[in-house]
Amino acid sequence: MSCEFVVLPADSVASAAEVEEYVAASDGIPAVSLGPVLAGLWRWNTEIPVWNGRITLAAVGECVRVTVPEHAAWRALLWIEELIAGTEFALYDSRDGSLDTPEMRRMRVNVGGLRYFDVLTERQLHSWVPELASLARVPFLIVQEPGDQDTFIQTLRQAADSYLLEYREGGHMFSTTLDNPTRIADYMWDWADGRRDNLDKLFWTKRP
Repeated sequence: MSCEFVVLPADSVASAAEVEEYVAASDGIPAVSLGPVLAGLWRWNTEIPVWNGRITLAAVGECVRVTVPEHAAWRALLWIEELIAGTEFALYDSRDGSLDTPEMRRMRVNVGGLRYFDVLTERQLHSWVPELASLARVPFLIVQEPGDQDTFIQTLRQAADSYLLEYREGGHMFSTTLDNPTRIADYMWDWADGRRDNLDKLFWTKRP
């Protein structure tokens, strides 16, 4: 089984329902701005272990159809999203018919001491937090302001229904315990996005 994603210009269609028609109409149109996207996509086949599954690419005009084995779809999705975040491209996911233009935040990200990233997207958080137990021996995730090791938010999976959520700002650490990894991902994205309204509604223990 395989899954398909389509990378296309963000303003090319009004809805996900128009993606396939747009791709078909693009056949034969020369690509102008796809070079960096194609290069980044091909890196998957040279940098990701073979067991994760090779991707196949089909460039049509300003679109790229990406086919990946089903078991590697979520990893490929994060790869593609990180590649196009902050650009003028959008991502269509044929599995659920979604069409998104991923937002990116410049953050230092540490996933269990095993994976490190310099950018962050909301989908990455929602993929990582519920899967921390399978992603790392010590299931933690840290999102840190670039160049400021004392300003960060982090979570540690303590049990299936228990996550420690902490953030440090202004010389103080704030801690709470939650049971919903999806909500934790929401809170961590709020923090990375500079929004504190939802975070302020939680009960925090403050310590030096």
